[in-house]
Amino acid sequence: MEWMKLIPWLFYNVVLSLLIPVAVVQGISWLLSKPNSSPPRNTLSLFGIIKDGQVFFYCTALAAVAVGDLRRVPIGFDTTLWVMGLVVIMILSTVCFAVGANNKDLVEEAKFGWTSVAMATAAILVVMMFRTKAGLL
Repeated sequence: MEWMKLIPWLFYNVVLSLLIPVAVVQGISWLLSKPNSSPPRNTLSLFGIIKDGQVFFYCTALAAVAVGDLRRVPIGFDTTLWVMGLVVIMILSTVCFAVGANNKDLVEEAKFGWTSVAMATAAILVVMMFRTKAGLL
């Protein structure tokens, strides 16, 4: 059962570090919402929570930790394509984070949010596949 090795990695690197913080912010936003007050305070949307680029920062960190683990890769495992993929993820996610951090009022929430979700999905899949193929799980 090779996939069973993925469960702890997914729990620590996706659930605890990405999903729980977003869920807590969403929950607190819901608790503090006052739709009938003047002015109304509505619950933050998912994209409203992540529009500042935090998910891109997460992607950069996830890929950087994987690059740091290259020294643990068994001898004979070709890391060339994996390094290129991880570096591309780090560069793209860092640039997107910089855009979000410097222009948070100018970015379109939905477009930036979907871009964040796509980058997080790509980073999670690439790092997970790298760790599986290299025997680092």
